[in-house]
Amino acid sequence: GLSNNTRENADGVDLNRDYRWPVSAEVKAHIRWLAGTPPCRLYLSFHEDWEAEGFYLYELSNCAAPSIARPILRAAGAVMPLEQKAVVDEHPLASPGYIAHPPEADDPEHWPEAIYHLSRSPHLSYTFETPSRRPMKVRVAAHVRSAEIALEAFSRQPV
Repeated sequence: GLSNNTRENADGVDLNRDYRWPVSAEVKAHIRWLAGTPPCRLYLSFHEDWEAEGFYLYELSNCAAPSIARPILRAAGAVMPLEQKAVVDEHPLASPGYIAHPPEADDPEHWPEAIYHLSRSPHLSYTFETPSRRPMKVRVAAHVRSAEIALEAFSRQPV
């Protein structure tokens, strides 16, 4: 997919929509690997969006842990602008850069990885999106800073 500038693998399968009924070798292998790992309490996923102007995140939760989106967005916003559009990928932004997504797939037959993880165990989930048009160095810096703050904020929560 990378060499063709697409989300699909060489067989045309969108790997981030292949987690409900996997057909790709890549996702099947990932699921086999995950079966041997303990469930997570915090899930972070790093993406890019070719249509976005700024950083944004999806927050999904099927547990009682409080949101840590605010400090993450503050940190990301110090590296690059937050997304300001009212709607991104057919999801309304609750505030700049913030999508509060229900803990279920938009398409029940085609799960992204984040939904698959939610089906395995209760946890707090964040998918970070940086705009493809920004320099790679800046996008990586936004992801790294967001992850640092997410881990720091989550580690302060009671178990």
